[in-house]
Amino acid sequence: KGTQAHAVIDSRGFPDPNSLEYCGHIGQHPMIIKNLVNHRNFANWVNRLKIRVLLGLADKNRTESGIVVYCKSGKHRSVACAIILRHILQAEGYICPPLNHLSRSTWQRTCKGQCIECSGGLEPVEEELDFALRTWRNFRINAPKVQRMCSEIEAVEWANTYGYHTHISPKWNP
Repeated sequence: KGTQAHAVIDSRGFPDPNSLEYCGHIGQHPMIIKNLVNHRNFANWVNRLKIRVLLGLADKNRTESGIVVYCKSGKHRSVACAIILRHILQAEGYICPPLNHLSRSTWQRTCKGQCIECSGGLEPVEEELDFALRTWRNFRINAPKVQRMCSEIEAVEWANTYGYHTHISPKWNP
């Protein structure tokens, strides 16, 4: 509440044929996080995530920045992706408040994160979170990647903020 979203992240790109096995849980479940991190689309998602998040955090006059992660129902992919993103940002030195799951009220017929598996009692996910952090850190951003993903204004702001000089063309608008 009160913090404007400066980055909106789509987490729908992780179809999981085994998802019915974990439908009684939320994205905190270790296997949901593990399946997401091991998904073939994960590295590309992290690369796009890094650009979007850094654009959202680029305004030096802002003291707070909100990031929204969404999926179809708000209980598996978006929850897991928010956990992963929070881990990455904390490791990068950002102060992150507790996650605020806006879809929590729709978590019907789930454990709501209270079962032993989802609350960290069985299998820790540190290895998967560390893999996500390595993926984030290994991605080197360059101006053409930003240009393909951003509007003209965002690309200029990003280039100015991070010291990249680039030629901006209107055809880069999404």
